[in-house]
Amino acid sequence: MSRREMVIVGVILVGMFFALDLHTVSGRKIPVEPPAEERRVHSTRGFSIIVPPDWTESHSDGSIASFPNSSIAARARAMIVVAVMNENTAPTVAAKFQDQSARLQFTQRPWMLDHPAWATWTYTTIHDGKPYFITYAVNEERDEIPPMALRYLETFRVEPPVGDPE
Repeated sequence: MSRREMVIVGVILVGMFFALDLHTVSGRKIPVEPPAEERRVHSTRGFSIIVPPDWTESHSDGSIASFPNSSIAARARAMIVVAVMNENTAPTVAAKFQDQSARLQFTQRPWMLDHPAWATWTYTTIHDGKPYFITYAVNEERDEIPPMALRYLETFRVEPPVGDPE
């Protein structure tokens, strides 16, 4: 390979590296900043949660889903989801959430050729007879929920509904 060809290949590789790495400079998949009340988002179904900085939230059927901002189209790298749902039938273990009895479901998918690893923690807590599912997921193989991610989940609270119910 000639020197000119090596320079061209190097420029292409460096350009690809920066293009692929841009999505990591926006929202971090594992939050590092503590929760701040000004980032609290509310559901029309009467609950709220604080989302990390540089995460985008969406609302669907009264649920809240939040993902790290990404400057290029990419698969989700992490998410926080809160929803009121029908009773969960998946296997769970006893857990504490916000110093209350709760159920915890943990699932992990190892890295595969065309899919990154994925670890998910879903806490189920009951308020006024309604089961709320509070989930954090990240595209990594890990056995423990990151402590700062748990701090964000623990900002969940039930409150009077805002806006029109969906």
